[in-house]
Amino acid sequence: MRARTPARSLAAASLRRSATTLPLRYQSSTSASSSSSSSTSTSTWQPALPRGTMPVYDAALDFLASHRDNCAAQYERLTSLPSPSAAEMVEADNWEVDGFVNDPATRALFRETKGAGQMHRPVMRHLAERSWKNQGGLDLIMGRVYQNKVVPDVIPDLAPLNPLTFAVKEGVVEPGLTIKPSLIEDAPTIYYQPFQHPSTPSKAKPNPTALYTLVAVDPDTPDSVNHTFTQRLHYLKIDIPLSVTTGETPLIQSSLGKELVAWEPLAPPRNTPKHRLVFILLRQHNNRPSKLTTPPPRENFNVRSLMATFDFPLNSIVGVNLIKSEWTEDQAEYINKIWKEHRGKDKAPVYTRVAQEVRYGKPLNSLHVRAEAIRERAWQRSLEEFERETGVEIVEDFEAEDGVTSDPSQGPGPKKEE
Repeated sequence: MRARTPARSLAAASLRRSATTLPLRYQSSTSASSSSSSSTSTSTWQPALPRGTMPVYDAALDFLASHRDNCAAQYERLTSLPSPSAAEMVEADNWEVDGFVNDPATRALFRETKGAGQMHRPVMRHLAERSWKNQGGLDLIMGRVYQNKVVPDVIPDLAPLNPLTFAVKEGVVEPGLTIKPSLIEDAPTIYYQPFQHPSTPSKAKPNPTALYTLVAVDPDTPDSVNHTFTQRLHYLKIDIPLSVTTGETPLIQSSLGKELVAWEPLAPPRNTPKHRLVFILLRQHNNRPSKLTTPPPRENFNVRSLMATFDFPLNSIVGVNLIKSEWTEDQAEYINKIWKEHRGKDKAPVYTRVAQEVRYGKPLNSLHVRAEAIRERAWQRSLEEFERETGVEIVEDFEAEDGVTSDPSQGPGPKKEE
């Protein structure tokens, strides 16, 4: 019986046979014969083995070089047209990705730089998007957004995202982490890196821009009157022009766009739950200047109302990030300072937890109904037993000395005069 040849041996044999048919030797993308500007690279990559050590390795490198140069030639053919159509521009980008996505020098350059300064190249955006998704970046932000109830507390739903990065002086902060309020006394650094062009590129505009709005809200601001929480606006900037090449531009600190509401630091009061600080980046409808021209009030802000009023459909949400913060003893002095400087109060208020009966009314649900009925029956049995043993009749509705009734149906307060 004939023995089976392992697949790896077959592949190696095929490469050895093809080595004699490849006329060129591998050149890195810095010295490749292609004159495409997208092939320039500053990678320090060198082949792992000297040429001639392993013919199979040499053949693989030569094959990659041949494929890269063929794709680069197609890229040059399309981009050198006098007026390439939108479809031809897209096809040119696809040729660039196909030719360089497996190029060793290009891959090494991406590992070294993460694409910084190279996002005009389609292959770098392709590698960055693949890396972000494969390493869990998209899953992390989506999970934290739903886990922390950003959906539906702040936004109705979430479309596929690009990375919106949150950083402080100490470095990048993972989405959903709890940090000290004092770390964001100064506005954090927010970056946005799109992987796709917002509109079809052209020869005149190879990296088109679009206008965006950046919003930062705290949806956990206590409303003591209604026993609930409202959103407070901490930052608002409109008409921010962004493209695939502006991923290293800080959205808040840069001069891009028009700042309507300046940064206000987060200052959680005592005895309130953790406060979420949510950053939302919205793409403006039809790339037109925003209709929002006057600063809205910080109090009782609502992101849903903003989207409905100023033509932001659901798919206009292109980036979301959040952090959490809370009152602690060591941050009390700082929080009081923020309330005095930014809100005109001597110090931050101190809240107490409101009973569920006050917040929601009775009964809450069927379980509470049954529990209340059981308590009522037990109370009545206790009264009856007390009356039998003592012979004293209990009158529940009586007037206390201070003129306050004890009838639970009337609740606390002065008794009405008859």
